[in-house]
Amino acid sequence: MDDRGLAPLLCRAAAAGAFAGALNAAHCWATLPDLKFAWHIVPAGAAHGALLALFATLFSALALDRGVAVRLLLWPVAGWAAGYASFAALNLSLDWKWDMFAVWTEPAEAYWPFQAFGLVAALAFFAWGLLRRLRAPRLVHHLAYAMAAGAGGSLWWWLSMEKPHWYYCIPHGVVWGTAVGLAVWSVYRDRAPETAVT
Repeated sequence: MDDRGLAPLLCRAAAAGAFAGALNAAHCWATLPDLKFAWHIVPAGAAHGALLALFATLFSALALDRGVAVRLLLWPVAGWAAGYASFAALNLSLDWKWDMFAVWTEPAEAYWPFQAFGLVAALAFFAWGLLRRLRAPRLVHHLAYAMAAGAGGSLWWWLSMEKPHWYYCIPHGVVWGTAVGLAVWSVYRDRAPETAVT
């Protein structure tokens, strides 16, 4: 990908992710009073949604012209890094213990960034990066990829809660996927079909 395409892609995806993340966080704040979210969950949610979109699209763009081995290697890296960074943004509001960001008491706990929404970015990377569909010309494809990533990638988180709210993955995935999918497509909609990766 050339530099002229990377900056608009990252800016639009991050802005769309921030908008969707703020909406989803506001929904949690309004409908989950038992979790005692503070008002600042909304800006934290905006940063969270932006970082998920940013990591998914950045790693996908970096993977486009790479061989399959590199794309396979980047797949878990994209998800883990996105989960780590985006959950740190959420934790500014949640104020949970920060020791999980520095060390793991057991080696198996290294998976937690995937559970903490990193799977969203990993699934988005699967379509956009691993399968090289980032430049796909049709809006419906981008919406499907991003909605599936948003819903499927957040299901693990919602199921892991003490009182599972698994159904939250559907509206939140649709909101994030619609915003981010539209943003990604908008970068490539004017691209000639013969230059699009299909």
